[in-house]
Amino acid sequence: MNVSQTRKLAFVAVPHSTEFRRICGSIEHALGAYDYDVQRLGHREPSNLVPDLVHQVQMSDLLVAVLTGSRPNVFFELGAAFGAGVPSIMVAQSLADLGMLSGEANVIIYGDQPEQIERRVRDWVEHRRAMEGSAK
Repeated sequence: MNVSQTRKLAFVAVPHSTEFRRICGSIEHALGAYDYDVQRLGHREPSNLVPDLVHQVQMSDLLVAVLTGSRPNVFFELGAAFGAGVPSIMVAQSLADLGMLSGEANVIIYGDQPEQIERRVRDWVEHRRAMEGSAK
């Protein structure tokens, strides 16, 4: 069997700022441990931005959205995932970053401990796998 056939694709929606490098790295490390190839939206020509983004999200098996700072681009990417039926995890420093999404189940709040993100993402993936296994 081809190894690439067993890997899943995860899209990480993260604010474009150096302050989120550590958080993004923790997410990528956690997902990589579960055979996810991780992608983020890179720099694109403005004329291709939305079609490329929507295509990448639609092709993903999972979207992780870092909502800290309430950046519009991340909410747009999360909305594209919701519309495409892509399972999503929302990561935020506080409930205030979530706005009306604060009641959603797939939320990781890291407070002043961003080092907890990797473990919590792994826990979510393990829980999802267990749920998928019991549905078979």
